Amino acid sequence: MKKLKKGFWAGVLAFVIARFSHLLITFIIGLQIALIYEDTIIPDSVWTTIAIIDSWIVGLIYIIPVSMYIYKKITK
Repeated sequence: MKKLKKGFWAGVLAFVIARFSHLLITFIIGLQIALIYEDTIIPDSVWTTIAIIDSWIVGLIYIIPVSMYIYKKITK
């Protein structure tokens, strides 16, 4: 498999892939919560969990290491 050269565009690609995976994972978690509480009122504890998962700090904690991992995998 051909790998990319190290540089700016490889970093941007790694970030975009990590961001997409983050959005996909949070969508799946939200969908599962919606399916579990389909016809009922969602409790406050679940809203707290949703707020924590959806916070910017959790996204940042996820995106930085995943971007680094993807960057190492796609470059020489």
